[in-house]
Amino acid sequence: MYKYLISLAVLLFPLMVQAQKAVEIGNPLPEFNSFWELLGAVIDFIFYVSIPLAALLIVVAAYLFLASGGEPEKVRQARHIIIYTLIGLVVIFLSKAIISLLAQIFGINIPV
Repeated sequence: MYKYLISLAVLLFPLMVQAQKAVEIGNPLPEFNSFWELLGAVIDFIFYVSIPLAALLIVVAAYLFLASGGEPEKVRQARHIIIYTLIGLVVIFLSKAIISLLAQIFGINIPV
């Protein structure tokens, strides 16, 4: 047990010594100048991924609905898939508005 702890300490010692030096970390995402620009890009990506995914989920739910054969559990499952997909789409569509509202509440200028 002690061999592993000593080995770990020996391996981590150079990192501890290196951590005491002043290291300047640059911007890892140079195309984004602020958190809000990054958040807008993430929301755009999620928007463009969610539209085809929502269409696929609605098709799957329609298939489940048609293939249910009248079984109440499968019909309920298909309805829930459709309802939750539509709720998710509404949230995705309103995400830009929600961020603009939060920015106005906190007094932040967001580039359009």
